[in-house]
Amino acid sequence: MSEERPFQQYICRACGLIYDEAEGDPDSGLAPGTRFEDIPDDWECPLCGVTKADFEPFVPREPVDAVAADASPRRVGAVVVGAGLAGWAAVEALRALDRDLPITLVTACSGDRYHKPELSVALSRGQSADDLVRESGSEAARRLGVQLLPRTFVTGLSPQPRRLRTTRGTLSYTGLVLAMGARPALPEALPEAHCWRVNDLAGWSGLQRALADGPARVAVVGGGMVGCELAEDLARAGHRVSLLDRHAYPLAGLLPEAAGRRLLAAQRALGIAVRPNVAVAGVERNAAGERVVQLADGERLVVDQVVAATGLATEPRL
Repeated sequence: MSEERPFQQYICRACGLIYDEAEGDPDSGLAPGTRFEDIPDDWECPLCGVTKADFEPFVPREPVDAVAADASPRRVGAVVVGAGLAGWAAVEALRALDRDLPITLVTACSGDRYHKPELSVALSRGQSADDLVRESGSEAARRLGVQLLPRTFVTGLSPQPRRLRTTRGTLSYTGLVLAMGARPALPEALPEAHCWRVNDLAGWSGLQRALADGPARVAVVGGGMVGCELAEDLARAGHRVSLLDRHAYPLAGLLPEAAGRRLLAAQRALGIAVRPNVAVAGVERNAAGERVVQLADGERLVVDQVVAATGLATEPRL
């Protein structure tokens, strides 16, 4: 009988979300213990919206007997820069190939492991940063036998002698993986001091704390994928959201006009004040602590918080 076999996990091929039969999906009406075969065919992935047919059984990687991490940050071996999905995936793959390979992971954050797409739905679900972390950086490092250098910044790279300069000293390496991802690209009109950027757990946590006192007025600048996801999540969490975009409809670079217009209508039905064909000329803070968004046509929009979703740029320094 199905009740007697262990609960299984299934992974979304589109976004990587894992459906765990033991946990179910209560937000979609699937109680804990709901078997995958009992899920209705029209059920949608809570992150990306694909259907049950786009999930496949998830088989966790067999644990590898890790070697003890060398206490010296200068030990020669493989060095991975970046502790996001790509960085930790590289570490897992390297460890599976060679249990004795010295691996050093350098990251500007704590190195905690979380599923980044979940940042786009966490506010409306009432989740905290602790809820999103699947494994702490220190726990993952112990499990995989990795020398973890958290809150460490890379300052330079010398390819010929194979040396990486960091704020915690110079690392020699036999192999190097740069998995740093990209940083938010802010146009000059969006000063960092007045705009939130949700590109990692730290940025999301800051925005969550800023919104902790209750419903707020939030302007999301940029109608791309991230901007649309955040605007919807904020609206579902009870905030008054304005979505500002230079184009005539959201996701203009990805969707044909008919689909974009339908998305626009759906956003407005959700209560999002979509403002197409507008450009932001500047953002400043007034005496009351509010953000004043200056539009290119002279209109001023007063809100409590501004979220910039204006694309990403790779870090050219290395």
